[in-house]
Amino acid sequence: MSTSIGKRIQRIYASLGTVVETDIQSTVKYVQEGTTGRMTFDKDMSPEEIENNAHSAIALLANLPDHLKRWLREHKQSTAPLEQFTQACFELKVLKDLANTEKHGGFDRNGGHSGLFPTLHNVHRGMRLEPKAGGSKATIQIKFPEGIITHLDGEPLQVVIDADVRDSAGNVVGKLTTLLESALTQFEGLCRQIGAA
Repeated sequence: MSTSIGKRIQRIYASLGTVVETDIQSTVKYVQEGTTGRMTFDKDMSPEEIENNAHSAIALLANLPDHLKRWLREHKQSTAPLEQFTQACFELKVLKDLANTEKHGGFDRNGGHSGLFPTLHNVHRGMRLEPKAGGSKATIQIKFPEGIITHLDGEPLQVVIDADVRDSAGNVVGKLTTLLESALTQFEGLCRQIGAA
């Protein structure tokens, strides 16, 4: 991958690393409530830090097409594939709208790139448990009252900073981590296609 674009993509992966954590035990906070209890995954982060990490990842990804456009011009290549990509990639359009709203303090009059006026709701840190590809189950064991989590089956456990992304009518458009991961995967594919990778 080109040095400038490659470094930016690596920064986004680093940012996603603050959004996706694999050291589960370091994040668990167990609160006993009588004979029951609850677990949260915000032991080492304040709500403000969680929200800031989410917005940092959004901004880094939303700005990536601008850097690729510059790279294309410097290498005397057409920007048409990038323009087609930014028009077609739903996830990127939503992320760009979220970034612009954070940057400018309000919406574009026309709803932005997606036309949805998207906003983040319920920004939180929680555990993601998924079955392995082609599988139908994922299993963990939790030892109480210590809150020790043992992974038994499925994809590796992750603690993710996530949020509901909602449109102006309050409908859930998607989960933030899903939008971020999908947009980045598609963008890397574009970079490979045009020779920037």
